[in-house]
Amino acid sequence: MNLIFSTGNSDKFHTAHRVLEEAGITLTQEKLDIDEIQAEEGNAIILDKSAKAYSLLCQPVVVSDDSWSIPGLGGFPGPYMKSINAWFKAEDFEHLTRPLEDRRVFLTNRLAYNDGHQIKLFHNHREGILLKASRGHSSHLSHQFIVMEGDNGLSQAEAYNQGVDQNNLERAAIWRQLEGWLRSNIKAS
Repeated sequence: MNLIFSTGNSDKFHTAHRVLEEAGITLTQEKLDIDEIQAEEGNAIILDKSAKAYSLLCQPVVVSDDSWSIPGLGGFPGPYMKSINAWFKAEDFEHLTRPLEDRRVFLTNRLAYNDGHQIKLFHNHREGILLKASRGHSSHLSHQFIVMEGDNGLSQAEAYNQGVDQNNLERAAIWRQLEGWLRSNIKAS
């Protein structure tokens, strides 16, 4: 089966490619310029993104979207982490989060498969903690400040910097969900 993953994030693509390749699914990356809607609820964002990607490609496509919730900040930033990564410098993020007693972070990964006939959503929820200082290097500021459960105490940036096998990490779980569903529900193309 051939499938397109519409993303500009090479880390996400690398993880997805490795998981799906093992299952015999050929994944290609397509960087589409999709104007994302602003919404508080992640499912609305990914459904809209999925529809736009399919209308541009007219082929089976997968899109992803992440929402971050920091309870100590009242659930902020939610689906706006991409904007925070663009607007903030490391010092800004550190200043905002350093005084927090509740340092938990919750990540919801979402995938949407769309083939023009059906849309299937997948969710994966992970917990992590906020660091008080950045560790590692990443174009995604948040990755320098967050250690996710299952990443062996490494910040997300450090995990990628050290070439940790993304296939064995929790971040690959959502792609395994998609792979299982594809095997059960979609005939090879």
